Amino acid sequence: MIGVFDSGVGGLSVLRHLWRLAPGVPVLYVADSGRAPYGNRPPEQIRAFGIQIAAYLRRQGTRLLVVACNTSSAVALPEVQEAFGGPVVGMLEPAARAAAHRWQAPGGRVGVLATPTTVASGAYRRALAAAAPHLEVVEEACPEWAPLVEAGRFDGEAVHEAVRRHVGPLVEAGVQGVLLGCTHYPFLRPVIERVLAEEGGATAAAPEAAVLDPAEAVAAEAVRRLSQAGVAIREGEDEGPGSDRFVTSGDPDAFREALERLVGPAHRAAGRAWAGVGPVRWKGSPMAIPTRLASELPASWQGVRVAVIGLGVENLPLVRYLVAHGARVVAADRKSAEEMGPRAEALERLGVRLVLGDSYLDALQEAEVAFVTPGLPKHLPAIEAARRAGVVITGQTDLFMRLCPAPIVGITGSSGKTTTTTLVGRMLRGTGRPVFVGGNIGEPLIERLAEIGPDAWVVLELSSFQLETTGISPHVAVVTNVTPNHLDVHPSMEAYVAAKTRIVAFQGPDDVAVLNGDDPITVEMAGRTAGRVHWFGRRPRRPGAWLEGDRLVAAMTAAGPGDGGEVQELCRRDDIRLRGQHNVQNVLAAATAALCCGTPVEAIRDVARTFEGVPHRLEAVASIDGVLYVNDSIATTPARAIAGLQSFQEPIVLIAGGYDKHLPFDELARVAVERCRHVVLLGQTAGAIERALEQVREETGRAVSHERVASLEQAVAAARQVARPGDVVLLSPACASYDMFRNFEERGARFRQIVRALQEATP
Repeated sequence: MIGVFDSGVGGLSVLRHLWRLAPGVPVLYVADSGRAPYGNRPPEQIRAFGIQIAAYLRRQGTRLLVVACNTSSAVALPEVQEAFGGPVVGMLEPAARAAAHRWQAPGGRVGVLATPTTVASGAYRRALAAAAPHLEVVEEACPEWAPLVEAGRFDGEAVHEAVRRHVGPLVEAGVQGVLLGCTHYPFLRPVIERVLAEEGGATAAAPEAAVLDPAEAVAAEAVRRLSQAGVAIREGEDEGPGSDRFVTSGDPDAFREALERLVGPAHRAAGRAWAGVGPVRWKGSPMAIPTRLASELPASWQGVRVAVIGLGVENLPLVRYLVAHGARVVAADRKSAEEMGPRAEALERLGVRLVLGDSYLDALQEAEVAFVTPGLPKHLPAIEAARRAGVVITGQTDLFMRLCPAPIVGITGSSGKTTTTTLVGRMLRGTGRPVFVGGNIGEPLIERLAEIGPDAWVVLELSSFQLETTGISPHVAVVTNVTPNHLDVHPSMEAYVAAKTRIVAFQGPDDVAVLNGDDPITVEMAGRTAGRVHWFGRRPRRPGAWLEGDRLVAAMTAAGPGDGGEVQELCRRDDIRLRGQHNVQNVLAAATAALCCGTPVEAIRDVARTFEGVPHRLEAVASIDGVLYVNDSIATTPARAIAGLQSFQEPIVLIAGGYDKHLPFDELARVAVERCRHVVLLGQTAGAIERALEQVREETGRAVSHERVASLEQAVAAARQVARPGDVVLLSPACASYDMFRNFEERGARFRQIVRALQEATP
């Protein structure tokens, strides 16, 4: 049996030749679903993963291993060979020897078409220099070709144009021929040959002879090595090939569809059949985590067709950046030009073509890269169709993180993101370095790249919507917690968790993940990062920070025999001016991240003692007739509202309800029955929360009085009627605001206005 290892599906081009040359030998193909940004991983992780695969294939009884991955062939071939303990064939040497044989004339010039990662690595240039020193090498990076192949797009006007864009410069450079330096590219060979004939030059006379497919050379070398080992390669010489098998860490059914799309006819013509093994998880590997479809953005935006979908706060600066760097931008939004107002006029002045109204997603059809606004569901049919067509679906956050020269601290979570982000930003100022705070809060930082140097810190709040289009992780990734949220946009809780996991998914061994040790979902994320893990929470877990009695303490080294690491006191629980246990967790998370960045304890302690919070987060608005009115409009989930309820010892009159995100209210109802004097309900979810309260009454016999109102003004008035001196009127809606307001800030601001007007009218 032959084992073939590739980080995507490009290795299938090798299999097409193996089926022809060795029809009597079955294959075990180990790959991902075509979505792993494997070439961008640190060398140490590539080696570790290659060793795992080699050992696995050896255990499965394979006689020869083909490493059909340029990156592993360049970085990890010796280690893979040692782990496999048998013959191993990589991509580079057979391809270079074939080039030397085909183009023997001294002073010749050969073009290499490859991915940006392979070109940047210089792998083919080195291999050709060793095997064919008489050839001059001209390299061309083709970022969009692999996604086209993965989508099954082998022909058509867009494919022809994508090929011409990169083959043309090689023809102009006078190459004798081109070497396809990516295992995806042989699927585009007919188009490449057609473009060579059209462009003329030295390759025009016999374009089919001018294209070298390394996969064929690799397959021939594998068969030669098998013959030397005495392995029968023809049917009839032994029991025949049986079924080929594939192993994937992704969805086996989706992978089987990829096999059918790319090599189905060739596989059936060879009289073979596939059998899936898995899904499997490779420990610490990039394939064991959710990944994006295409990992690489163009090295240059000059002339690239880009669609920017959604023209809100985040994407307007992005459009300006792309236009300034030569992209051909189409900007799209559901709103009309009249609704867009001055923004539409500003975009037209930039020379951007606008696609507005209900058909705005049509802008995806001719794009090579699409930047999608964070809140737009990524599983919409038009977006899925574009993805299948080879369009790179990404976001402004991904681009900024790739371009940012400074180390990034990224913070995500279902609640506590903004408070923790703000705390980290203030704590990092204690390092004496410039600090930039942005992402899901504040201003988009893409237009401030020129101000950000490598000596700065960048702190980003990252939502699940931003993370689901990223293929890169921050240097320090913080996850405050994960509870159900945004299930009106994410298709499932699993999809929501997968989006959150991306904050650690692409980390390398020099990066750090700061995780909530009290949250089972974040604890599981520790197995999804290649970085070092630090913890925070209520109980000791080292390295990290925790609550010890009434002290917040930290130890930044793991406990070992005779050495538990130095435990430092950060501050006292009563020193923190923020209300609630959840804010103690936020301080611990921020402190852990800041310590990982080298912040002095004194700076952390000072921020913890002086920070008074962010607006709309348990914000004390006014005290009227002995009743405290508190704005917690940020509580857009039941879990967040529960944290707000548990932050007070006083009796509470709760104002809750709003836009329906399809979240359960069972636990909120149980806590409300325990902690509230009265509940005032409004918005789309008023009925659902009311039913949850009634269910608690039926199950436990305990109840809380409640009523429904039509507006926030009526809610405040109703709460005032019920509240007594010493009570708290708490706006903690447990829901988003979109049924009545544009966002939670507008809702909180309106609550503040109503309460202060009431205060002014009170004698």
